[in-house]
Parts: sequence; C-alpha cells; structure tokens
Amino acid sequence: MSAPETGRIAVDAHGKVNLYLHVVGRRSDGYHLLDTLMVFTELADRVVVEPSDALTLDSDGPFVDKLPGDPEDNLVLRAARALAEAAEVPA
Repeated sequence: MSAPETGRIAVDAHGKVNLYLHVVGRRSDGYHLLDTLMVFTELADRVVVEPSDALTLDSDGPFVDKLPGDPEDNLVLRAARALAEAAEVPA
C-alpha cells in the first residue's frame, strides 16, 4: 500500500480462474446464485485511489482497448458510486 499521508492508495487486485462455474438460480435482487470452483493467480491489476474533485476511472495497459461495454458502466465505477451513496458523500 502507498503512503497514507499523500491520500493516494495503491493495491494489487489478484485475478482468479474459474475451473467451473454454474448458474444455479437467481436471487430476488437480480444477482445470480453460483456454484463455482476457482483458484487465485499471481497476476493482478494495480488499483490506485487518490483524492479528486470528481469520481472518475482511468484504465490503461496493453489490452485496455479490448475492454467490453461502456466505460461509464464499469463495475469498479459502479461500486464506487454505490459506496459514495451509502456513505452519503458526494461522488
């Protein structure tokens, strides 16, 4: 982790490999019930969080152009927005 006095935090988010994954149902909130077996890898994404006037997400790397979907609908950004809402702080 980075020095907290700068307000910047950097951590590695290690990947996982699903050896199998079966959708076995759906919860009332729309999320799926899963039966899975997975292993973790040493491969990781570097996640950096730092103070800003706005909630944004920047992605880079050799395969960033292969990411599917709308960048504004990224799961990390959605989680950050939900956290801001739950904490009742501006995003």
